[in-house]
Parts: sequence; C-alpha cells; structure tokens
Amino acid sequence: MRKRILIFLIVGFLIYLIDITLNPDENNKDIYISDQELTSLITAWKSQVGRDPTDEEIVKIINNLVEEEILYREALELGLDKEDRIIKRRLAQKITFLKQETLPENPTQEELREFYEDNKEKYFKKPNYSFTHLFFAKGIDSEARSIQALNDLLAD
Repeated sequence: MRKRILIFLIVGFLIYLIDITLNPDENNKDIYISDQELTSLITAWKSQVGRDPTDEEIVKIINNLVEEEILYREALELGLDKEDRIIKRRLAQKITFLKQETLPENPTQEELREFYEDNKEKYFKKPNYSFTHLFFAKGIDSEARSIQALNDLLAD
C-alpha cells in the first residue's frame, strides 16, 4: 500500500513539473521594454519636438510606455478586447498594412526580360528526337500505303 502511494505521489509530482515547464506563469507582472522599442519612441519624440529628449523626458517616455502596457493588460484581463467592433476593425487594418508591406510590387516587363536573360539556361529545353518505324508487308497496295504514310509524316 505504501509503495502505491509513493508511486502515485512521484507520478503526480512529475506531472506537476511538466505542467510548470510547459505552461509558465501567465500572471507574470514583469514589463520588458526592448532597446528597439525605446529607440523608436525616442525617434518619434525627436521628430515631433525637433530636438533630443533630456534624461527627464526619457524617463517620462518610459513611464508612459509602462503605464500604457499596464492599462493594456488590465483591459485584456477585463475582456475588453472581445466583442469590440472598433478593436476588430483596428486589428484588420493592421493586418492589411502588414500585408501591403510584405507583398512585393509586380515586376516590370524590363525586369522580367532581364531576369530571363540572366537565367536563360534554366528555361532552355533540350531538343527531343524520336522516330517511328512503319512496316509494310509486300502486297498489292504496300507501295501506295507507304507513300500515304510518308505524306502523313511530312504533313506533321
């Protein structure tokens, strides 16, 4: 009986460990700001104000970003992202913009010709030869049939 309980506890503990590793804590309260995101915000600030931000202004930029992230997470927890027509429209618009950025423009006729000239060997088809053997047994009309077959072959 003790052996069964011990096995049960070990199996349960293993399942718990697997669950922890495969499903990390979803209530992670850490907010990470990447260098790229911060640089992007500082660049946007420069373009709006026309000068480099001071250290105090950079701290304000970071605080605003953190506050925005906190509000975003609260909105998600409250389910405000669901059944909201404006959010759906905004997400669809964002996907449309992403598609437009990733789709290349159609090549011009000149670009197509240049590509073809550079890669002609890929499109070259080697000539294919074949032959047909026709046998005509000696008979009354064998000569006429052979002439007709020759004419048919020459017509193709």
